[in-house]
Amino acid sequence: MKSMRRWLFVAGSLALLVSTARADVLTLSPVKTAVLPDDGSGLTRMALQFDLSGIRQGEGRRIDNAILEWEVGDNTRTETGAFSVQEIANPWDPQSITEGVTAPTVQSKIMDRWHITPWLREHRGGLVRLDLQEVANRWMSGASGNFGVLVTTPMLTQASGAQLISNARLVVYYGFFIPEKK
Repeated sequence: MKSMRRWLFVAGSLALLVSTARADVLTLSPVKTAVLPDDGSGLTRMALQFDLSGIRQGEGRRIDNAILEWEVGDNTRTETGAFSVQEIANPWDPQSITEGVTAPTVQSKIMDRWHITPWLREHRGGLVRLDLQEVANRWMSGASGNFGVLVTTPMLTQASGAQLISNARLVVYYGFFIPEKK
């Protein structure tokens, strides 16, 4: 009997957990992209912006994970290297950036880095994954404007960056925590 009560307590607790949380996944393509002109540094810089309006609003909404990912495949100038990402701090226009008229202002903090190694290339095929959870939460809360991100890498040429940038995806995992009523 004691074991039956324990089982019912566990089952009831699980049911309570299931009823107080919902989760969703949203995969977003960039709404704006631009490859910045070559500045002679050997780095390719790419600006991307995503529209987060498809994320459902509501009390208790929480972004659990936001990953910028895309496959760079064999379109790299080096076998190994790093990708870094920074938040863009001001509105930008793809044409003005591409033509070199303006460049986006970025926050100095590098939010994440992803290193492609020979092992990762062999086992994951050049998949880049950058963590944007912190900035996505700021964008959704209104703590900062959603002007996108700047990805920098020595691995891509300007041409391959321009070819691959539209393949990037922002995968957002979010849910709703509904507090218990007292």
